[in-house]
Amino acid sequence: MNKFMIKGEIYGEPRLYGGGEKTVCKALVKADKSYINVTAFGELSRILYSTTKGESIDIEGRIQSGSYEKDGKKIYTQDLVVEKFKNRGSELDEWLK
Repeated sequence: MNKFMIKGEIYGEPRLYGGGEKTVCKALVKADKSYINVTAFGELSRILYSTTKGESIDIEGRIQSGSYEKDGKKIYTQDLVVEKFKNRGSELDEWLK
């Protein structure tokens, strides 16, 4: 089973790519002393994008590994892909899917 849950805060401003059904949001979340790359798709990407630096959030998702080449070197990545999202600072204290 590939399921993870983190509680943390948005570190920096989330970045939005694409549009419509293919919208992707990437953000960096600080959880304790770790920094975790987070990726959301579709409607969850727009919700994640609406968060601001320092906001407290809970995220449940799965780890996805990937790689790309830069300057002839292979770079390996790991992201937490958002499946459920909760903004602890909002009046809505519920999981968004």
